[in-house]
Amino acid sequence: MPETELQEAEQQLKQTLSDLWEKLTPDEQQSLKSGLSLYQLQIPNYYKAACVYLGSAIETTLKTHLFQPAKQQIQNNQSPVKYRHQEDYIAGFFDNHPKAKLTLGNLVGAFNQTFHDNGNITDEQNANYLRHTLPNYQPDKKTQKERAKQLNQIVAIRNKIHQSPEQAQENVTKMIDMVYQNQEDGFYRYFLTALEQPHEHTQITGQI
Repeated sequence: MPETELQEAEQQLKQTLSDLWEKLTPDEQQSLKSGLSLYQLQIPNYYKAACVYLGSAIETTLKTHLFQPAKQQIQNNQSPVKYRHQEDYIAGFFDNHPKAKLTLGNLVGAFNQTFHDNGNITDEQNANYLRHTLPNYQPDKKTQKERAKQLNQIVAIRNKIHQSPEQAQENVTKMIDMVYQNQEDGFYRYFLTALEQPHEHTQITGQI
């Protein structure tokens, strides 16, 4: 991407997210800038790439700010990890299983299970480790339902963008709104706000 377009996208993202923008790592910022820049070029062949970048940003954010810190605490405290089933990739990640690869789909699935009462992809004990890592994020039931729906839509758009090129622009527009533009339910609005709220540190155990 030309640097000019990336700089313009960064300015827009800074204006939208304000101080929250600085909470992101360079990799997260780059993915968001690239996704927005490609979308704004309004070239049909670029919408798929824009979608992939936006999905990658959320994937990196969840890993960096939630799943990796939870895993570190589990290992530091030698807390037990339970598998709900053989393909419990969240447990596998916490347990250093060599084949446990976290994707946008299972990251969002575990986040929705943990914080939005939606789905059941990992053992509840592992969900408790995630709750402990982000204790200040406690939305009400109505908000949980809406945000779970939107996160699932983000995953669906990312996975199916190549199947409906005629709707690509519309779908990426929706995705941008759900990723950060929506003031109430944009992922980065509520997730980064919860991250910056102070909380008392307590030790993770298997008996949360």
